[in-house]
Amino acid sequence: KASASALAQLSAQEAKIAAFEGTFRKNIDLAEKLSFKVNRMTGVPVFDGWVQAGQRAVTGNADITALDVAVKSVVNEFARITTSASGSGQNTAEGEIKKIEALLKAAHTQQQFQSVLSTMRQETSNRIIAFSEEKNRIKASMGGAREAPKAGTVLKFDKQGNPIP
Repeated sequence: KASASALAQLSAQEAKIAAFEGTFRKNIDLAEKLSFKVNRMTGVPVFDGWVQAGQRAVTGNADITALDVAVKSVVNEFARITTSASGSGQNTAEGEIKKIEALLKAAHTQQQFQSVLSTMRQETSNRIIAFSEEKNRIKASMGGAREAPKAGTVLKFDKQGNPIP
């Protein structure tokens, strides 16, 4: 009974995290697309950050502003996925969001930006895979994933229908 409860709870968590992951993947695709529109003039992130800050404030560069919004969305969803053990996704600590914001910046070179997005994609995929593996482990412990008997094996069962080895 405890295993069934654990399986139900894990399935509920997985469903919530999967929903966050779906939103995350859409947002990451958008950020990737918008990133190609932003000109990194120097190829040096710290200098490009300054240039972009000027373009935001002085010239009103719409591409940089749109990328900023997409990056913020990616960061928020990634924070929900990576910091939410219960799958609730609520009350993500501001400190955790700040840590993730430091990992993904519009001023990164295109190669850096792509590398971070790729790693984030893999991280979220790993979480979904881990849910599936854990559910399979629990099911196996409940007797739901038995090996098929070899051909010619005589199966014996007790009065409750449980197999006798």
